[in-house]
Amino acid sequence: MKITIQAPILKGKIALPVSKSLLQRHWMVRAMHHLPADFSAGGAVEDLKILAEILQNPDQSVWNCGDSGACARFLLAWATSRETPVRITGSARLCQRPVRTLVEALKQMGARIRYLGEGGFLPVEVEPGILSGGRVVLNGQESSQYVSALMMLGSRLPQGLEIECPGGFASWPYIRMTAAVMQYYHLTVELPESTEEDLVVKVSPGIAVGEGPVPVEGDWSAAAFWYEAVALSEEADLVLTNLHPFSVQGDAATPDIFDVLGVHTQFAEEGIRIRKAGPPELDSLDFDFTDHPDLFPALTATLAALGLEGEYTGIERLKYKESDRPEAMLHELGKVGLAWERSSPDSLRIFSKGLRSAPFPLTFDSHGDHRVAMALAPLALRLGQVMVLGEDVVRKSYPEYWHHMVQCLPFGHLEFNAPA
Repeated sequence: MKITIQAPILKGKIALPVSKSLLQRHWMVRAMHHLPADFSAGGAVEDLKILAEILQNPDQSVWNCGDSGACARFLLAWATSRETPVRITGSARLCQRPVRTLVEALKQMGARIRYLGEGGFLPVEVEPGILSGGRVVLNGQESSQYVSALMMLGSRLPQGLEIECPGGFASWPYIRMTAAVMQYYHLTVELPESTEEDLVVKVSPGIAVGEGPVPVEGDWSAAAFWYEAVALSEEADLVLTNLHPFSVQGDAATPDIFDVLGVHTQFAEEGIRIRKAGPPELDSLDFDFTDHPDLFPALTATLAALGLEGEYTGIERLKYKESDRPEAMLHELGKVGLAWERSSPDSLRIFSKGLRSAPFPLTFDSHGDHRVAMALAPLALRLGQVMVLGEDVVRKSYPEYWHHMVQCLPFGHLEFNAPA
């Protein structure tokens, strides 16, 4: 994908993809409680297509989750409560992402799970068993998806489930999101009042109620790449539809984060309007990604292009995403002058004096990661032209991304299927 921009101006209206995080949870709760679901709501988003296919054909002997970590972890929990055995697998990258903590928690409850390859990773085989419910202990710092998977499963157990996380939670907003979705179906979830101590989530047994359409809203994580693009533009006026200011999505914090980077947000009935408001209001940004891991690529690319420093924490878990995200982003942005130092596996400091001159066109590698690809593409607004290899990865969460970029660039164009 070659992106050429004559003038860094953005204008237009964008219909963002549906929030896959929200829709995955709605579909899983409905599947666990035998409620109907409209699986067409996911559109062309690959992660949602994969989950929809499995939920519509759950009696298959193999569930292939592709690249979707949430799909694999949620289905793994559900599989332990079913009456037929199933093998759960995925892409080569997904089979490198850990599941041991979730497997051990499920085994505490009586689940019968066997690794078919390296211990702690997919593929696994799940045999029917009798789950005890009650109380389970796990490390909630590794992934909020483990906790969310157990929460949804807990509502099906006769005793309910108490999930104890001695070290606290990672990505707390995603746990709140799971609770909100469950409560939408009149299931009872009790969250801790504080996230600063040893924590317990309590899920009562119940029967989900609600056969109407699945509520959908636009994806705030996808919106972050347009905030990045506006921050890097000289002039911008974009409307992003179907976004809500009080969304349970954690990345609904994006407007506040980018406000100091020169992006103004105005909420309206159809969504939001974002405009270029001016230069950044600061020279350095401190940010903890513990609750907002998906913002790492867009925010890092923005700071690099604007010549700002960043003090980061909460990044260690990012190495288990679709790529090792810190490594991927630092490697690619190093091509245009970004420097960094790491004081620990969980912290990082970046330095930038703005994008330096580079070979024309500069070639970036997506590292097989949809969010890396979408974060690197807007750098063309500053560099004039870039090439992104592996551009098809955006289909995972935002298949229309490149077409939307074409629509919003009055003085630019994209060449699809450009040679490497």
